[in-house]
Amino acid sequence: MSRSAEDPASRDRDVALTAFRRALAREMHVLRGDPGLLWQQLYNRLQWEDEPVRALLEPEFERRSALGALPWFRTRTRFLESETLVRTLEGHANSVNACAFSPDGARVGCG
Repeated sequence: MSRSAEDPASRDRDVALTAFRRALAREMHVLRGDPGLLWQQLYNRLQWEDEPVRALLEPEFERRSALGALPWFRTRTRFLESETLVRTLEGHANSVNACAFSPDGARVGCG
């Protein structure tokens, strides 16, 4: 039996770390441009997660929502995107209308 199956605290930690890793991966394109948005971006992704993650967010949410705290944007609805998103590709200044993958899958061309 694995350690996570034996220890609920370890299982909760693993769930939380996985959720934070996934949220960071999905928000990296925003955070590269403005690292100061870390809390806002993570909260807006993670507020929909199960209890172990919400319990970690709650103290910081209270602090950042207190009277006199700096304003931040909070989403009220989940993101409508595929759960299969792997990576956001960067480099275009305008919208992308089409992409093509090389036969071996190693390259992608967009325009």
